[in-house]
Amino acid sequence: TLEPSAACLSVEEPVLSRSVPMGHPGPDVPILYQELHNDGDVSVEYEIDEAPLQELVRANYGCPVIRCLNPTGVIEPRSRHQVQWSCQPVEQKIYSVDTSLTY
Repeated sequence: TLEPSAACLSVEEPVLSRSVPMGHPGPDVPILYQELHNDGDVSVEYEIDEAPLQELVRANYGCPVIRCLNPTGVIEPRSRHQVQWSCQPVEQKIYSVDTSLTY
């Protein structure tokens, strides 16, 4: 049992495992979503560590292969929030990055 003032955040599995067209141009890059659930009675501020994403950029010739479009935010009590990701592959391969979420 949680204290009424305790934060309680759950994360759905990311949907970044679906195929995205290679070389998709400009601002119309497909957006992929990952849902966060605040099951508690207090608002929760979250932050996604972008350092692993920056390392992925360096490893891919400066191209932002995977980006988090809203790495920080507030989730109201008993509500859901969608973290938005964009993926612009530069090669036909599987990209993988581990990020962490703090709240």
